[in-house]
Amino acid sequence: MSVLRFLIPVLCLPAVLAGGPANALSAHEHGVASLNVALQGNSLAIELLSPAASIAGFEHLPATAAERQQLQQQREVLDGPLALFAPPAAAQCQVMARSIESELFADTAVAAASDDHDHDHDHDHDHEAGGHRDIRAAYSLHCARPAGLSWLDLSGLFRQFPDLQRLDVQIVGPNGQQGQTLTPASSRIAF
Repeated sequence: MSVLRFLIPVLCLPAVLAGGPANALSAHEHGVASLNVALQGNSLAIELLSPAASIAGFEHLPATAAERQQLQQQREVLDGPLALFAPPAAAQCQVMARSIESELFADTAVAAASDDHDHDHDHDHDHEAGGHRDIRAAYSLHCARPAGLSWLDLSGLFRQFPDLQRLDVQIVGPNGQQGQTLTPASSRIAF
């Protein structure tokens, strides 16, 4: 995990300073997400930042059992990064650590546990709470053969999350820093 904590801030700093794709999330544009990728030696760090609507299909706190189930299914999909960010088999990459964060995920467990509480009593929490919510997923991979890592195929990401239409990518790797824009029709990162 220490590699992930080191690489992600290093990766994001140039884009933040330049006002590039890493800042795209601050505009909170549905259908658009940011992806930061860093390759150093055998370590590959990936960070996805997305409006919740692009991943979960909604941004409000889940209000029904169906919404909680949908959110849980999307979280489980995010738990499998090799299906979303597929490296070549020759690179022999395996997931070492993952972190998936969103206010929505934290509230799913609370909401499920409180389904049976009495709605007739006075309470201060707002079941209709709105606002823009985001999802952050970060992964640390170890690639036994980094020379075989010439690309990542993100077609699985676009297939799993059809509301995602554009991905602004920042890459730091052996060839320096570069930016790319990916879409469902053009979904491969080249290192």
